[in-house]
Amino acid sequence: MRQKEVLAFFFTFLLEQGAQPGYREIGEAMGFANRNGAKGHIYALVKKGWLGFPEHRGDSRSMRILRQPDGTPFAGLRFLTTPTLENLLP
Repeated sequence: MRQKEVLAFFFTFLLEQGAQPGYREIGEAMGFANRNGAKGHIYALVKKGWLGFPEHRGDSRSMRILRQPDGTPFAGLRFLTTPTLENLLP
C-alpha cells in the first residue's frame, strides 16, 4: 500500500513541479525517518516494473517512468492519461 502512495506522490510531484522528486522529498512527504525508506520503496517499484533506473546510474531524478499508476505504459507527460491526482490510484 505504501508503494502505491509513493508512486502517487512521484507522479503528483512530477505533474506539479515538472521534475521528479528526490529521495529526500519522497521521504519527507511519506513521513519516513530518513531517505533510506524512500529508497526501499523506489527499489521495490523498480523491481515490480513501475519505475526504471537509467542506463548510467545517477540520482533519483533521472529515473525512467515505465508505467502510470493506472498500469498503462508511460509515454511522457504529453501523453499522460491520468493528469489529476484523483485518477492516479485505481
